Amino acid sequence: MDQAVSAMQELYQKYERRAGSSPELYMLQHARLSVIKRQIYSCDMYMRYVSGRVLDWGCRHAPDGCLLRYFKGDGIELYGCDAAGASDYSSFKDFHEYAGLHFTPLEHPFLLPYSDSFFNVVVSSGVLEHVPNDYE
Repeated sequence: MDQAVSAMQELYQKYERRAGSSPELYMLQHARLSVIKRQIYSCDMYMRYVSGRVLDWGCRHAPDGCLLRYFKGDGIELYGCDAAGASDYSSFKDFHEYAGLHFTPLEHPFLLPYSDSFFNVVVSSGVLEHVPNDYE
């Protein structure tokens, strides 16, 4: 676990250097050691179910995707999508590259640009409470 923590801390440090004097509070909060450890613990609960083509739905900066890549290596094909409203995801570049993520910014709050049965597994962490029409 210590090596996974270090890998995540390094990604957050890269983010902070890239953000310079204006890092997002959201990212600073997620960079805390307690949050990183909780993220790893959460991923560990579903890790054994992850294989094949994986969608990290609502990934934004893709901490789950990074951890999946760390633990699963090249054994998975990782996609990510998000409708967070930010038109520029370039500040998350280091996370997306580390995860080897095929990232798609979503134009619709709940319709996804993938065909049915495209993914073996869909993961989502801390997302549903942000969906404007979760019943749809």
